[in-house]
Parts: sequence; C-alpha cells; structure tokens
Amino acid sequence: MAHKAHILVADEDADIATDLVEMLSHAGYQALPISDPKTLIALAASRHPDVILIGRFSSPGQVEIAEKLKQENGTQPVPILLFNSGKDKIAPKMLLSSKVEDFIEGIPSPELLSVRLPLLVRLSSLQREVRRRLKTARRFGVEVETSVFDRFLGKRQKVLLVSPEEEGDGNIVDALSQANIEIDVERDIYRASERLAEERFEACLISIMSDSYRDEALYLCTHMRNNPRLFNLPVLIIGATPVFQTSTDAYEAGATIVLDGTPTKEQILAHTQILVSRQRTKWSLRDPLAATLTDKTCDSLEVLYSKEFFETHLENIIVDNRKRNTELTIGLFAVRNVADIKQRYGQEAAEILMHQVATWIIGLLRAEDVVGRVGDLEIAVALPDTTEEDAKRVGHRIAAVLHHSDFRLTDEISDAVQVWVEMGTVSIVPSDNARTALDRARSALM
Repeated sequence: MAHKAHILVADEDADIATDLVEMLSHAGYQALPISDPKTLIALAASRHPDVILIGRFSSPGQVEIAEKLKQENGTQPVPILLFNSGKDKIAPKMLLSSKVEDFIEGIPSPELLSVRLPLLVRLSSLQREVRRRLKTARRFGVEVETSVFDRFLGKRQKVLLVSPEEEGDGNIVDALSQANIEIDVERDIYRASERLAEERFEACLISIMSDSYRDEALYLCTHMRNNPRLFNLPVLIIGATPVFQTSTDAYEAGATIVLDGTPTKEQILAHTQILVSRQRTKWSLRDPLAATLTDKTCDSLEVLYSKEFFETHLENIIVDNRKRNTELTIGLFAVRNVADIKQRYGQEAAEILMHQVATWIIGLLRAEDVVGRVGDLEIAVALPDTTEEDAKRVGHRIAAVLHHSDFRLTDEISDAVQVWVEMGTVSIVPSDNARTALDRARSALM
C-alpha cells in the first residue's frame, strides 16, 4: 500500500514518539520513532524522509538538533516541525535562526497534524521534484543551477493585516515592525479579498477580537482557498479568547496557522516569519523549474514539455515512486473539438486554442506537477504524491473551468469558442512504465 509520506518522529520520551508514530500510521503515513539525537541525525541522512518532527531533548536541545540538520547538505532541504518544548519555551529568535518550517508548542493532536503536516509534505514534494526535473533536463542538454535564483534578495517581507477592529492592531503591528516587515492594514474584510487578488502579499494575517467578525474571517479564508490565484497564500488567524472555542472551524475554512487566545508579540512574529519564509522558498523553487522549459524540452506551444521530455521524466518519477512507495497519479486531458477548430479556422487558430487551454491547466495546478503535450489533442499531467481521488477532484475542477470559459482566437474570428474536454486519471501500478500509464489514462477518458 502506498504511503502519503515518510516521517521521522523524534522525542527523548520514547512513548511520546511512539504514540505520534501510531497516530501518523493510522493517517496513512510511514513513520519511524526515534529517541536518540545521534540516531535521528544518522537516519535523516540515510533515509531521506519527507518531514522530520523533533520534540523535546535535553542535550543537545531540539533547536540545536534542528540547526545541525539544516547545516548538512543532505538534510538541509527536509522540512522540520518542532513540538513539545515543555517548560523550556523556545525563544522566537532561536526558533527563527534554526530555520525550521513549523512549530507547535505542545504535543500535536491528530486534528492539528492533519492540517499542518500536509503543507510540509507538499514543500518536500516540491523540493524533490526540482531535483528530479533538473536531472531529467540535463539529459536534454539543459543545465540549471538553483543557486542563481533569488527573486527576494534585498526585498522586504510584505503582509496584509486584515483587522476589522482597530484594537486588534497593536501587538501585531508592533511585533512585525521589529523585523522591518512591510504591513498594509485593511479594515474591510470584503475589500481585503479584492486587494489580495490585485496586489502581491506574502501572507495574510487576520485579527479577530470579537465574535461579530468571526464568520467574515472564515469567509475570507474560504474565499482564498477557492481562488486559483490565492489558494497557496499563507493565512495566520490571530484570535482573542473566546472567538474560537476550537480552531477546527478556522483550519477547515483554510487557515494555515491559528493563534488563539491573545498570543504574545514574539509568537506572532515567529509564526509570521516562518510562514513568509516558507512561501518565499516555494516561490523561489518555481524559477529553476521554469528554467527547464527551453527549446530543447518544450513542444511547439512553448508552455508545455514535449512528449519525449514528458515520457522520459515520467519514467524517472515512476522509478522514484517505487523506491519511496508513495502515491503517483497521471491525468490526461483531451480537447476533442480542436480538430473541428482546425478544419473551420486553420492550424493557427487550433494552436492558439491549445495554447490557451494549456495555460489554464498549468495555472490551476501545483508547481511540482508536470505538464506535457503527448498528442495533437492531448495534454498529460503527472501529479506526484497525489492519490487518484485527489487527482480526480483536481481534474474535474479544471475541466469545469475550461467548459465554462470562452476562448478568443485570432482577430479575424469574431466569435468566442468553447472547448469540449475529456479527462482521465489513473494511479500508477507496479507493472507501469510511462507509456502504459498514459495508455491506461487514455482508456479512462470520459
């Protein structure tokens, strides 16, 4: 059975580590308990986990262990979540200097891990795909060096603070100003949704001081998660007791982290910077991926990988998938009326339509998903670390957007056209190679 991800769970209390491993195993993860720092460092280097959870340790402490892992090339990219600091609270400056990707003060509940852990797994998946795709690109004569990409060099962090009540600003503005973070404040939650779509922010902070704005805050979270341009934007909700009796509603609405109960300035700053740092890492990883798409690897549309590159890379993903025993799904979109457009308006119009459809599909997928043209009418997608059920959900959403969109072709064609798209998805099976997987996806078109 495929696993969602491979997790190392470490705490000097072996019972705590074992309990968390059992919890994760029930949720579909492959997890290993560790209660010794040296063993953790050794296994992190040899097993290449997706995420590492580090609880309390006396000597060295959990922050020192995290720093050690972040200093080694082999383990530096692995997302780390610190938890269970106990009575020895971790100073926010230490937390930030350790460069960990998340932090939970106590022992995480199943509900909390179910919303916080997948975000770290996805970051790990993106990092792995960058390494994998750069390796495939080299086979096609394309050399990409990740170190040359730094789109945020010298740029201040910028966040939108949505605060309907002015008394909710104080601690937050003071905290973020200490770190020279640029803060825009918006009182109107509905106007905030427009600004988030129109402007570029690296995180959204929502401050709620009373029940009267609770529903609007949840609306804003849901709105962002349903917006293709905003669904990856980190959202930190800062609530005053008793705005949220539990944080479940906020997480289900789409919050990334919920700080309930009037958190300190230090807590606000630490979590904000962790979220922005994660967001910057993800955006920075997009640049080397984009650089692999050249005239040596793309098809005639210039926004999709060629059939040869896609099949070669898919083969590499399948090999990696077998080693890791994780999920991999292939999706196929067939634009059935392109042949009719070609017959009526010519080859140029047909290619323009395919280009527009491809652009929509790419925009509605994750950066780590691989998109290639595998036939005149066919666009294939490889979705690493994705179940077939989740892939179908994504595919249906994309197909719905395409079906309800009007496409403009050349100036000579005054009428907009619509597309007829069929979709098929299949999970990789042990006997698959790239071509058999694509053939099975074609058979699943409907």
